[in-house]
Amino acid sequence: MHNRLTSLEAERMIGVAMRSQIIRLADHLYAIQTPFIAGQPEPYVTSYLVLGRVAALFDSGLVSTSPDVLALLEQLGRPPANLRLIVNSHAHYDHIGANGPLKEATGCVVVAEGSGVPWIEDHHRQWREFFEAFPDAYTAPETERQHFWDCLGPEASVEVQTSGGFRLGLGDGVALDVFPTPGHISSCVSAVDVGSGALLTGDSFQGQGFFGGLPQYDCVSAYRATLAAYAERAPRLLLTAHTPPLEGADVAAAVRASDELVEAIAETVRGLLRRRGGPVHLREVGEAVTAAFRRPYTVQALFTMNAHLEELARQELARRLEPGSNRWLG
Repeated sequence: MHNRLTSLEAERMIGVAMRSQIIRLADHLYAIQTPFIAGQPEPYVTSYLVLGRVAALFDSGLVSTSPDVLALLEQLGRPPANLRLIVNSHAHYDHIGANGPLKEATGCVVVAEGSGVPWIEDHHRQWREFFEAFPDAYTAPETERQHFWDCLGPEASVEVQTSGGFRLGLGDGVALDVFPTPGHISSCVSAVDVGSGALLTGDSFQGQGFFGGLPQYDCVSAYRATLAAYAERAPRLLLTAHTPPLEGADVAAAVRASDELVEAIAETVRGLLRRRGGPVHLREVGEAVTAAFRRPYTVQALFTMNAHLEELARQELARRLEPGSNRWLG
């Protein structure tokens, strides 16, 4: 099913060396896998080029994705202006990095769920509200700051802000059914490619976590509802931004396993609060849970821990000691 082009084959076809790997999933659907570090195939972020009479890009990826999108369009016999739309799966920096360069090169329009627009249009705000969200529990190293800015091109405006689901027709019978899938963050959307049945999830499906970390979500109930929606749709092909495609029975198994991991994390957090019997800081929860699952302590893990604590608060099983505090009592 997957016709994977090596970097050498891409070089011969395009006439230039491409940083990204290209996977043809269908005649009208291409995955563009851009490594975070040139010359190292992993880790990577994937954008999806969908081709009808006009083209759309599901996530623009990194700033370094931009020339490879344009080169692929050229190889496929399409001018830059054929790219009419970028649909951002959500607002995180590694999914919006080429919005600006591609808008400049093609005149395309950016489409995104409304709650993510402030982060898409203001990269400094995204840094503050994401990497500095828990200042008494996490301080980003300079290497992380540099990585963030290396991923991003110039800021670009979002012309179309969405809420709810919609069908995006691209002509020649090609269409994407886009629908909200919050949980990872509130602005997440997924899309079903109507022709192939492939489900494009961005980061909405966290699986067992990306880059060796815990799954990242900022709302437990929303993430589990998204998993339930995926299970109900039963796609034959599930595509994420950072992992290989899942097919057939592997899709349902992976969705179940992700939900089971969420429950295991929840029980670990509950158990920690029970054992502590007194105030506990978010940092302590993060350290204990990441150690229990042998995962790195990151700001992404803290968002997940905070989501579980807030879920317990909604169930009246925990509370913050003070409004805005990262100290909790179970």
